[in-house]
Amino acid sequence: MKRILFADNDPEFLRTQSNLLQLAGYHVLEVTTLAEAELCLREKWFPLIILDIGLVDDTDEDDTSGLSLVKTEGIRSLTKIMLNKHKYLTPEMVREALRSQKDGRPLAVNILTKEEGSNALLGALNQAFEKDIHIDWGLVICWNEIHPLSFPHLASLIEPGLQAERIVDQASELEDLFRSLFYGKSQVTLDRLIWQRQGRIAVTGFTFTSDKLSESFVVICGPTIPVQGEFQNYNESASAATSPLRGLAKTTHFAAYACPLPGFYLENTQTLFEFYHSNPERKLFQAVMTSLQLNLKAWHRDQRVIVEQKASEAQLYRAKLDIDSLEQAEFQKRVLALQGEAARHGVTLKLEDEAIGVYLTGTPAFSVQNPFLYLDDSTLKSGPVICTIAPGTLTPENILIALDGQTWLTDFSGIGLAPLLWNFIVLEATVRFDLVESDDLVQLYEMEQRLTGTGKIGGVDTRDVNKPIRTALQFIEMIRRAASELSNDVLSYHLGLFFCAASRVAAFQPSARRMRRDIVLALHAFLAMGMICEKVLNTDRDSSSMASMGIEVDLINQFVRVDGREVSLSQTEFKLLTYLYEHAGRLCSRKDVFEHVWENEKYEAINDNYNRRLDTNINRLRKKLELNTSVPRYLFVKRGLGYTLLKQPKT
Repeated sequence: MKRILFADNDPEFLRTQSNLLQLAGYHVLEVTTLAEAELCLREKWFPLIILDIGLVDDTDEDDTSGLSLVKTEGIRSLTKIMLNKHKYLTPEMVREALRSQKDGRPLAVNILTKEEGSNALLGALNQAFEKDIHIDWGLVICWNEIHPLSFPHLASLIEPGLQAERIVDQASELEDLFRSLFYGKSQVTLDRLIWQRQGRIAVTGFTFTSDKLSESFVVICGPTIPVQGEFQNYNESASAATSPLRGLAKTTHFAAYACPLPGFYLENTQTLFEFYHSNPERKLFQAVMTSLQLNLKAWHRDQRVIVEQKASEAQLYRAKLDIDSLEQAEFQKRVLALQGEAARHGVTLKLEDEAIGVYLTGTPAFSVQNPFLYLDDSTLKSGPVICTIAPGTLTPENILIALDGQTWLTDFSGIGLAPLLWNFIVLEATVRFDLVESDDLVQLYEMEQRLTGTGKIGGVDTRDVNKPIRTALQFIEMIRRAASELSNDVLSYHLGLFFCAASRVAAFQPSARRMRRDIVLALHAFLAMGMICEKVLNTDRDSSSMASMGIEVDLINQFVRVDGREVSLSQTEFKLLTYLYEHAGRLCSRKDVFEHVWENEKYEAINDNYNRRLDTNINRLRKKLELNTSVPRYLFVKRGLGYTLLKQPKT
């Protein structure tokens, strides 16, 4: 519906013009004061505003209150037509109203005198709707009958607790938003809701045009500021290997963008949650993991950043999981509530300073270390943290999977730097704490023993367990294998899992009653925290970190590790490295390096081919050794003279 806000302090002029506009098919809301206009623009959405420049006093030639109003944040970007009496309309007003702003749009698309009459106003209005307002009024919007949705329903999901009148307004605004987002399409079918989080929603669907096949997509929609922010972050952070988003559409209260899904057929697409519970074959699990690795690699771009900061690695994890403000006292309150709920289902938790005992129907079952101590960041090592670009936080709902195992990420609200193994950590936590199909606490305890019992990231024993636990362990082993290709920092990996488990316990609300499975899942997460402390975090982190830092060259097996991660080198690169490694800490001349690698050739400084060959291979080696070649830590070049390699990183 073509809605207009018409603000003018002359009631008779306002009523006359509004009646004519409504006869022409426009829906007009009339206001006569500045305060009414401000309230309407704050609470409602209008594709176009007609505004009197002298909105307070039409007889005061210095009154430009209407012009001041349209400069305010949130109103500046709306489409506007300005009015004034002829004798008060100055060239300065016209220039100010029509001057382009930072976004390239003028404050107003047109400025008229009231004396020009109704035809001029209607003509300006028609022109604005045709040229300046990109809302496709002819777009056909359909809904999936199996998963029924509606704009009122979506509005209530984005802003729960809306009153009926506000829902109608917000639903109408959402409809205009989607008509803007899919401008130029003939039909859009909105299929189903796949996730909702912090006032944002994701809806799948497909579009049609007259000359093309249908195109699948996911629409991310929510409040204007956060959605606009994540759209901008995506464009700034995403690499050329990631898929571009469809342009941002905005209204007063909402914004939306679309993630195209090329080659995806929505009827054959599942979320990770649905996929996991469909009992897929192991080879399909592997295909999904391979696709996810490629997806994440496109984001990482093999770039690592050392973040020097006062905050500990633990604080980074807490911030990513939105539990950085959770105090120990609040956490303990949730554990006590969990203790009470567990007792109703025959599970007794005995909380002591050092340990937590678990009793099943009165019989001691097992005990784990009390994890409360590790919630205090001061007990965990501070210092530089290796980070990379991450697309956000992966959940069972925001990963889409096709029949062939191809995957698609759909939630980019958390784009930015994150600890190097972050994506794999949250993916494991999803399987480990959310998807595993068992409410047997003893089985879950045995699963945790296997997951915390290995001295490296991978190597999980998946034998001799029942199917639900085996499925979880097999998928986790694939995740860990992929993670270990980036780093073998076991302690960082388990520290992240510790706080992922803590976030599940933090979500346990003391005032809410829960079903047995929900209680078991929270108990599982709490016990996992204790077991991670007991088996992993009690290790001397400093010595482990030092052991994993630096360059390690195995001449017999011809493999190289840098900061604990295995690095694949060509034969030439390996010869270069071994020579520099054997002369670590010393300046090796270009001549000596060249003649060691290319034994049958004599180096000549004036030979461009020799220089180019040496420079090319050195540059390739540096890219594989260094986190950031512009800030080297291992391989240093002294221009025109040679190279120095350090076995331990320069800090």
